[in-house]
Formats: sequence, C-alpha cells, structure tokens
Amino acid sequence: MIGAFAGGIAVGMAADDSDTPSTRRATTTPTKSTTRAADYLRYHPATSREPFNEYLEPFDFDPAPPLEVTPIDGYYMRIVDLEEVGGPRWGLPIHCRRCPAFRVDPGVETLLLYRGRFWLEHQMSGFRALGHYEVQGNRFTIFNDANCSSVRGEYEWSRTGTSLSFEVLEDVCPFEDERATDLMFSTWTAVRPCLSGIEYWWPAMIGCQAGESGVRP
Repeated sequence: MIGAFAGGIAVGMAADDSDTPSTRRATTTPTKSTTRAADYLRYHPATSREPFNEYLEPFDFDPAPPLEVTPIDGYYMRIVDLEEVGGPRWGLPIHCRRCPAFRVDPGVETLLLYRGRFWLEHQMSGFRALGHYEVQGNRFTIFNDANCSSVRGEYEWSRTGTSLSFEVLEDVCPFEDERATDLMFSTWTAVRPCLSGIEYWWPAMIGCQAGESGVRP
C-alpha cells in the first residue's frame, strides 16, 4: 500500500509539472490588437434604419393619438452656436443631477416628428425627451412628455420653406419655461437624413430601410 501511495504522489507531481510558469505565461499572453488607428477615423452606422414599431412608442400617460400623418411630420435639426448660450464659461453642459430639463445646449439638436410622436435630442449634453403631439390647424399640442407627464403644452406652429417655428400659447411644464424656450430658441430646419451621409439620429432612422427616403419634410 505504501508503494501504491508513493506511486500516486509521483503521478500527481508529474501531472502538476505540466503547469509550469512558462506554460502559464504562454496561456495568458495577450494577443496583439488588430485595430489600427485608421479604423477610428471611419464612419460606422450608429442608428438602425427601420419602420416605426412598438418599441419606439412613447409611454402613454394619456391615450396616444392615432398613428396618422400630420402636416409637420419630418426630421428637423438646428446647430446652436456656443456664443448664443453664454460662451464657454456658461454655455457648456455641466454635471448636474437636478438641473432643469430642456436647457438649450450648444451643438446639434434634433427633433423628429412622426405621426403624432416626437423625439428630441441635444447631442452634446445627451438630453432626450419624447412624447406625443397633435396638430389642429396651426395649433400644436405636446403631451405625454415624461419630463412633464401631466402637462400639455399649447403652441402655434408656422413653416416657411424648410424652417419650422413654434410660438408658445400656454405651457406650464415646471422648469421655468425651459421647454418653451427650447422649442422656440431658434427655427428648426427640415432635413432628409435618409438621403444624406448622416449616420446617427435618435431614436432611429425611421423609414430609411430598403431604399425608402424616410419622413419627407
């Protein structure tokens, strides 16, 4: 029995010898990255191109409007100059957990209006808002906005060429008129990202798949 026990130890030691430091080093040596600096300079699609679906539907605190075409449907954007919002000292976004929503930020801001659904994004700060809207004549009503879920904002809209403007009638969204200020800060310009080189638009490039041109301005 002693001989068998000793033999077992010897076998065990022989098995352990295979796990040598050189072997461990070989198995943990990181592989060389194949990513080249030029890869970071290439544009990669960042937004899916898809039809409207239930996953894009804003939450309906109040009943959502029917999914029907409105006269102001379209992709809109504007570019806010840093000096327009106070320069580098006051105009840049700040780290803040309780800052009011809809603060106008410098840079690209986008607004997608699609059949009673809206999505707003400030790209530099990352602020986003979504909800529903209704259009009756030149009256634009915004609601089901999670930032002001129980409040409806009433505006008049006007459009000249590709420029869309809003004028507040009543909006008591509790952020010191920030929502109204944001919508009215400057005109929104209709664009057609599906037919351009734009690769990113929140929440999706609705209608851009299969050669479609998306929401027409």
